[in-house]
Amino acid sequence: MEIIIDGNKDLAYADAGSSLGEIIDQLQTWLQRNGRAVVTLTLDGKTLAPAAVPADVRKQKVDAYKMLDLVTLCPAELSLLTLSELAKHLPSVGSALTTAASHFQKGNLPTGMTLLGDAVTGLQVTMDTLLKVGQLQGIELSTLKVGGKSGLDAIHRLRDKLREVQAALKSKDSVTLADMAEYELAPAVKDWQELIGGLEEKIKSQQP
Repeated sequence: MEIIIDGNKDLAYADAGSSLGEIIDQLQTWLQRNGRAVVTLTLDGKTLAPAAVPADVRKQKVDAYKMLDLVTLCPAELSLLTLSELAKHLPSVGSALTTAASHFQKGNLPTGMTLLGDAVTGLQVTMDTLLKVGQLQGIELSTLKVGGKSGLDAIHRLRDKLREVQAALKSKDSVTLADMAEYELAPAVKDWQELIGGLEEKIKSQQP
């Protein structure tokens, strides 16, 4: 089986008789020691989740396959890529919140609730991802500023607002939902964009 890492064919070889799982584990350990992480794993043209290769596939001998193609990134590159994707997604969250508020104001509760629910999920994902990226890079979000306050404070405020939204969704309080979507959550999207930008700059500043 041929092993390709980031387009290079001569970095690693598979010992005959080894299982695919053994080779993957060895490669990941070696890459981690060199500050890299596998982000894409392609086996004979089929892309698999690096951390979730099926057990029956891992048990197969390497001779059963022709090519293992790995794409890797260093943690900083992976973090910056993740933040870039978050930044692209945020405008659609802001638009969904504004549209949801309009539907609530017009009495169209079901559509408003669907849009708001999707937006809340997007904000939750954003919040969780920022925390994970901060941990991965050893960056305290409290050191970043958003609207003159710390990034960690912004996350705590969002958590509180999301709890209020969940309560209003359960009670189907359209007036409260409209106000929160338009005046509380939608403006906060700009704060998240600022926090993402600040985190990106912090990560870049730490690179050699």
